[in-house]
Amino acid sequence: MKPGSIIVDLAVERGGNVEGAKAGEVVTTANGVKIVGHLNVPGRVAASASLLYAKNLYTFLETMVDKEKKVLAVDMEDELVKATMLTHDGKVVHPNFVDTAKPAAKAAAPKKAPARKAPARKPAAKASGGAATKKTAARKTAEKPAGASSAADKPAATKSGGES
Repeated sequence: MKPGSIIVDLAVERGGNVEGAKAGEVVTTANGVKIVGHLNVPGRVAASASLLYAKNLYTFLETMVDKEKKVLAVDMEDELVKATMLTHDGKVVHPNFVDTAKPAAKAAAPKKAPARKAPARKPAAKASGGAATKKTAARKTAEKPAGASSAADKPAATKSGGES
């Protein structure tokens, strides 16, 4: 490899994939190639990514602040502002979203609700009128003792106004 090249061995904790890599160390070879053997690389990447994002966000917002007056001062002609601003004064201003915002505005307009139809009712089951139905009805009548009545024959008892 060329002098000044850098190799990062992600598997150094499990023996490594690069000859000369040492866990927890950065080794420089005789011809100037660095072999990085950091431990817990996935854990280190998340922290680095968060720091990088925070720095980028701070730098971006810093361009929108008037340093003398210490107030927010957005320059609408700034290249970064033009590239990132989506809306201004209630209107979509970003060129990539202007065309898509118009159909969305029409879709969001209140529509008249359609008249609701009454739910369909299922037709009542019809008795076949066959011999089996007549026999069952006759058997139920015959099984009932004289003077006895079923729960279906009596009206439901209800309590009202605290009466017992």
